[in-house]
Amino acid sequence: MRVVLYGGRHYNNVHLLYETLHQLREMGLTHLNGTTESGSMQTILRYASDVGIATSTFTAAWLLHGKEAETRLRSTMLDTTKPDMVVLLPGQYSDTQDMANICNAREIDVWDLRGLAWVDLGSGYQLGDEVSEACEPF
Repeated sequence: MRVVLYGGRHYNNVHLLYETLHQLREMGLTHLNGTTESGSMQTILRYASDVGIATSTFTAAWLLHGKEAETRLRSTMLDTTKPDMVVLLPGQYSDTQDMANICNAREIDVWDLRGLAWVDLGSGYQLGDEVSEACEPF
């Protein structure tokens, strides 16, 4: 089974990432595709590679495509890998929702993990996309 991971730049629950990978392996995972973004994507791709799962990464060409880079990245990942499933990790809602919409239009199965609580320690956002007054930047 070919799987695309999407989202999760700031998701940092390593235990749940590993558990996700193990569940995918039990479902027949053979190839895991993701982006070159830092954070959870690199954690799970590195672990997948370490346990013998083939991995591929894709990069958004920001300098070449500007605001359209992320949109093109989503299409390129799906067109190139022809995944059996897309796993949406918690993170920026608008980007992951765009990927969910594309998958629904193309009838690609989606495992939506966006409901998992997450903490972005580098910004004023805590536990999802809600702004916490206690954590607003100075």
